[in-house]
Amino acid sequence: MFRSKTKTNYKLLGLLALIILVITSIWLSGCAGVVSGASSNSAGTSPGSDTTPPTVSITSPAAGATVSGTAVIISATASDNVAVASVQFKIDGVNGGSPVTTAPYTYTLNTNTLSNGNHILTAVVIDTSGNSTTSAVVTVSVNNTTQDSTLPTVSITSPAAGATVSGSAVIVSASATDNVAVASVQFQLDGVNIGAKDLVAPYTVMWDTTKSTNGAHTLRAIATDTSSNSTTSASVTVTVNNSSTDITPPTVPTGLTAGAASSSQISLSWNASTDNIGVTGYQIFRNGIKLATSASTFLFGWRAGGVNFVYLHSRRL
Repeated sequence: MFRSKTKTNYKLLGLLALIILVITSIWLSGCAGVVSGASSNSAGTSPGSDTTPPTVSITSPAAGATVSGTAVIISATASDNVAVASVQFKIDGVNGGSPVTTAPYTYTLNTNTLSNGNHILTAVVIDTSGNSTTSAVVTVSVNNTTQDSTLPTVSITSPAAGATVSGSAVIVSASATDNVAVASVQFQLDGVNIGAKDLVAPYTVMWDTTKSTNGAHTLRAIATDTSSNSTTSASVTVTVNNSSTDITPPTVPTGLTAGAASSSQISLSWNASTDNIGVTGYQIFRNGIKLATSASTFLFGWRAGGVNFVYLHSRRL
């Protein structure tokens, strides 16, 4: 009986030892799994194993925007599965400032350092594993136009002052310059526009003088630049003489007076005539016979005892 109990106790002890061994083995296996998992996770996030590129895009200014001045803010958004290391802004492919290492990612652009016109903006993002991405291109227009207040210059070059012109095709020409650009030249005849504005050099207009009265007329030109500054040339006075079409007679001379210049001479004087072109002289008649042609007063001899009739006839150009 005693032997039987002892044998049973040995069996129980053996079973208990086996249970303890199994539990210990399971516990050790669990610890090994935790260590293995930690090691595996560490290896998964190491710099050498991150190949996912970051993302980046320019948010301001918008594509097609017009910018100017010394403080245009360029901004971008950037993200990465691990971490963004820096964002480098570029203008026309050239670095703008130093890389920005913390959000918000911005750069202040002085557009005065750029020419007027289109320019390209990009941003390059780099993550902590060295992966990089370049943003889509954003094109903007720089416009730092300074207000032009310089007046253009203009002068009539033909016909010359004092010239006599005639016919249906008199060329009126002018020269015009500006510090930026001449936009147009408008010719005027007696203060009224003649023809359309001439937009390109040489600046000319055709003048049909047969539609103008014979006599003096004033020509001038008005130059306007691309900033709307304008200058009026000095006036040039010319004379129109389309004699073949002049049928207007001069006015009758008036106020004819005669005075004794000596015992044998008489001096004649009168009020001048006027004409649409001009008066060249006066014809003096005595008793119906032409004595002479004079530009103003006239002196002629006479004999006492007779009746003398003297009259004038003015002559036009």
